[in-house]
Amino acid sequence: MRVKPFTGRNGDPVCSIDGALGLFNRRGQRPIPGVEIEVMITHHTPIKYPAANVEKYVKEGESLAGGTIGALIVQPITDDHVLVAHKGFECAGTMCRTMASLTQDAERELYARHRIRLSWLTPGMTPVREASNVNVGWSYRDEAGTLHIRKRVEPTPGLAYVSLTDLREHHRRIAGVPDLGQLEPWISNMLARRGSRSTAQAEARP
Repeated sequence: MRVKPFTGRNGDPVCSIDGALGLFNRRGQRPIPGVEIEVMITHHTPIKYPAANVEKYVKEGESLAGGTIGALIVQPITDDHVLVAHKGFECAGTMCRTMASLTQDAERELYARHRIRLSWLTPGMTPVREASNVNVGWSYRDEAGTLHIRKRVEPTPGLAYVSLTDLREHHRRIAGVPDLGQLEPWISNMLARRGSRSTAQAEARP
């Protein structure tokens, strides 16, 4: 994903991603304003909920709604990053661990170019699309008495960046994703959209 950084209100470089604010991770390279670069999305700022929703959640234990994500955290792509294709992240098994298998082509290319063997990945801090397949086959009845059986959800294949440094240190996690389409759909729905870059603010930091 290519963006053109510009200077935010506090002097830090920021960018616009589909109308949403992008903040550059301070642990990555600092971009030059006005120079287009390739970036990945690593995570997002904390979700903010209306006070009334939080109070209701604390008292009644109901799911929160109406939250807003102020910005996405992005990082410039470097020579340390490699884009790989995977078969989709899935949370399943007795340990309920979220993992994705690489495609065979991705495995072969990673080994051919970098001599690194890798067959699966975890999402790290990135909120990727995830198929929740814990307790598949379990049944329950709703208030009307109708029987429901939990069925398996097919994972969504996608793309992710990995860090060669991380992989050589045996950290099997992704570094980020190339676009919004790789994230959970609810994230895009919660993002605060801005009409123009002049309204962007850099008040939140990674």
